[in-house]
Amino acid sequence: MRIPSRFRSLLCGILCSTLSADEALSKTQILDVLVVQNIVTELRTAQKQFMPDAASPLFPRPFITAAYAQSVDGKLAAYNGKEEVETTSNFPLSGSDSLLLTHAIRASHDGVLIGGKTLSIDNPRLTNRLWDHDSLKLHAQPTSIVLDTHLNNIQSLGDSMRLKHPIICCSKEAASSCKELPSSVVLLPCRCSKNGQIDLGDMLHKLYIGYGIKSLMIEGGPTLLKSFLDDQLVDCLCITIAPKFLGSGIGVSTNKGYHLPVSTTNFYIVGKDCCMISVIR
Repeated sequence: MRIPSRFRSLLCGILCSTLSADEALSKTQILDVLVVQNIVTELRTAQKQFMPDAASPLFPRPFITAAYAQSVDGKLAAYNGKEEVETTSNFPLSGSDSLLLTHAIRASHDGVLIGGKTLSIDNPRLTNRLWDHDSLKLHAQPTSIVLDTHLNNIQSLGDSMRLKHPIICCSKEAASSCKELPSSVVLLPCRCSKNGQIDLGDMLHKLYIGYGIKSLMIEGGPTLLKSFLDDQLVDCLCITIAPKFLGSGIGVSTNKGYHLPVSTTNFYIVGKDCCMISVIR
């Protein structure tokens, strides 16, 4: 059953006027689950219709979804009094309903990618612990992937790292000189570009061919998201907008503006947040 997001507020109002508070809360939570299911269905459809350019040097590569939460003024994280960026784990932007969406999106992809700095600051698990629906079950977990060019961030965490059996994408030099890493870590040496950073095309190709990663969720942080947008490697944008203003902080931008060849854009209300899904062709 597909419920257009524009009808959600109307339905919630009807429920709240005819049911007790507890009953209305239960029903609105069901509506949120239905909205998340709609988003997941849209993502899965886009993945199935994905046709990468066979003539591209990046062929084959995974379907890429950039998924992140931001404030109304476009910030992903705030600065604290010491001019240091606070992470969203310490300063949550989106609500609990959007957290359910994050877990559902993770479950909809073969892999979830974060940058090394996000790993060292947030030490996330990158697992699906909340979404258990239809073919996307809790036991089917995405592969955790980290882009840590010089392996500095993962080495700083050591045994405290919470990721289970992650793939760490690094430079060939870092892989050859690395001596101590948790036994569960898989290193994926990648070619570097002229600026010394990992060549994203080479990394994506190796993830697809060597590890069967046919769909990839980019969860952050801002620098990694910017790199994928700069290289125009994003096939779907999933942006959750929270009703908050952060003022000074850090957002996602590109080195130069360009037009996104969007085929569809839909907006969904998830709890108190607004989620935009744009499929790029």
